[in-house]
Amino acid sequence: MKRVLASLTLVLLALQSCAPRATPTRPPSAPTPSLWAGTPLAPTAVTAVPDAALWFLTRGGPKADLATGVAVDSTGDVYLGAHQQAVGELFTDMAIYKFTPDGKELWQMHWGGKWQEKAFVVAVGPPLVYVGGLSHRAAGLQEADMAIVALDMQDGHLVWEFRWGQPWGYQEVDGLVVDGDALYASGWTTGEQTSNDVAILRLDRMTGRLLWVKTWGGSGYDTADGQMVVDGDTIYVCGRIDGKNYAPGGHAYVAKFSKASGDYLAHKTWGGALMEDALGMTSDGTYLYVVGLTLSHGQGGQIFLLKYDKQLNLLWERVWGGPKGEAARAIAVDGRGNILIAGHTDSYGNGENDVVLLQYSPDGKLNWSHTWGGSGNDTVGGLAIDGAWAYMAGETLSFGVRQNDALLIKADARTGQFPPETQ
Repeated sequence: MKRVLASLTLVLLALQSCAPRATPTRPPSAPTPSLWAGTPLAPTAVTAVPDAALWFLTRGGPKADLATGVAVDSTGDVYLGAHQQAVGELFTDMAIYKFTPDGKELWQMHWGGKWQEKAFVVAVGPPLVYVGGLSHRAAGLQEADMAIVALDMQDGHLVWEFRWGQPWGYQEVDGLVVDGDALYASGWTTGEQTSNDVAILRLDRMTGRLLWVKTWGGSGYDTADGQMVVDGDTIYVCGRIDGKNYAPGGHAYVAKFSKASGDYLAHKTWGGALMEDALGMTSDGTYLYVVGLTLSHGQGGQIFLLKYDKQLNLLWERVWGGPKGEAARAIAVDGRGNILIAGHTDSYGNGENDVVLLQYSPDGKLNWSHTWGGSGNDTVGGLAIDGAWAYMAGETLSFGVRQNDALLIKADARTGQFPPETQ
């Protein structure tokens, strides 16, 4: 899914110049209960925290490094899942870090083999922290298995490792949820007679033993792209359905499956004439919130936000963006029920892509939006909320030791206040 986001970015400029697109009219000020909820607004009246309470840090070397997984434990410690390319190495390994709430590194652990490993998502379930991604079976990019590693939270040592894949192509993990004694994983798989399909797995979380696996999809390009939601008896996943290939096409969907067996129950789609991809999902316990990329609305790639009930009835929809293109896959709900979205924007900010953090009210009002970044490319793909704090995982070309470095940002979740770029 992460490699698809990169390829989608490349096609946005071509689509803007040659493809027809519906362009709704934006409201001139605060959003109303309509599709558009558009331009950046001022923060709400909450006392700003000192700049010293906020921070960002980078990890990596002179080659390509990227983070998309982030999670917080009950003490406020932060876990970052990245993939890094060491000096002299052709391929990346998983890199997992633990930090205190003030950004002090407690430990780091690297995991990998002969070929390439990547980390996409992190989940915490004491006494373990889990990191999901992929492990390539060969040098080619089309041969990869789902991969999950379980580490001891205290010192980062490896407790177990797990790989799963069908023998016909590519697999990856994009969703991980700890639920009691189980660990649920969702992502992509390749069938013998189909293109990409959705895969859902249930493991024993202490041993990594596979309890069951189910796949779902049609003859087209179907993916499970973002974090999953698990409640008392149901698993929810989201992604893109009925695409033709990695290029634009297909609709966003949200689907539900039996928690006991993984059997398919129902799904709903959303989209327009070009392409939509549901890249992330969260829940406040009652409702589902789905975020992603739409090419059918606006003047380039735009961020969409959908609110569903658990019967998959769409309650409202919102789109945010400017003339140059935006995307987001990280979403979380704070203690007041506000929805926070972290992604990147090319329309606002300082550089070619800057980090953007949006806050919506439960009824779909855009409370505020803020950007952060330097002159280079700065994006985030992971978000975790811990009380007043928002932790974002991504990559930066503006800071660090150049090429891309893994990025972790601590911001104010109430106001969207970022740390100074000159920190």
